[in-house]
Amino acid sequence: MSTLDTTLIDLYTPEHYLINFRDMTMEALAVVTDEDMNEYEEEHAIYLAKQKEATTTAYKIYKECETNMEAIFGRQSNEHKYLNRAFKTGKVITDVHARKVPSPDTVRSKVIDARGKVDVSKFHTSSTIEERGISEINNALEYLINNGFKLNKDFTLANAVSVATSHNSMSTMKRVVMNDMKIKMADVVVDETCSEQECESEKHGFTVRTSNNRITAVCDCHELEYKVNFEFGEGGEATTNLLAREV
Repeated sequence: MSTLDTTLIDLYTPEHYLINFRDMTMEALAVVTDEDMNEYEEEHAIYLAKQKEATTTAYKIYKECETNMEAIFGRQSNEHKYLNRAFKTGKVITDVHARKVPSPDTVRSKVIDARGKVDVSKFHTSSTIEERGISEINNALEYLINNGFKLNKDFTLANAVSVATSHNSMSTMKRVVMNDMKIKMADVVVDETCSEQECESEKHGFTVRTSNNRITAVCDCHELEYKVNFEFGEGGEATTNLLAREV
């Protein structure tokens, strides 16, 4: 009878946030960068090497158990057969762990699908901390947390502003699709107001519309069309900015 190998099975889990991609929102997936996916692929390669070692250890322990089961109950006994069947059911901890770690190809496929459904290129977004002030990132963090997002699950510090902007834009677009939406002058920041005296935008606001994933606002007299951008203030409140351009 051999001595049972009690070596612990070392399960390695990638620390990259994309391991939680199944729980990420469509907006969060849409702003995942190619660099993020490449980083996850590198960590996944480490996981594969560690997983091979863990699987080898598990198989070694299984064979030692099988030898002991034969010695105790006899070859092809019910107990021996049960052990063999149990090892092939996919319930070994290495098998269970493997199902929790998505492949890079699966992650890329979901990100590409999200990019096709959420066209963030039409929005004013950024994905690097260097391009954003700390206060703006903090404000975006508060917005996301207030809306049920989780740090390092739905977003990271690097893409917080992009995810927040994308989410706010998509939420606005959903409301506009249902019906043309009116916004009041007091609720927006306008870089240039209409010069037409007959225009009553200052009293009644602007009509927001969407076309080809682009959000625009138009003053009442239709002299000016505005590009709609989003920023975030203290407490995570979303601020709507209107950038004028001639119709």
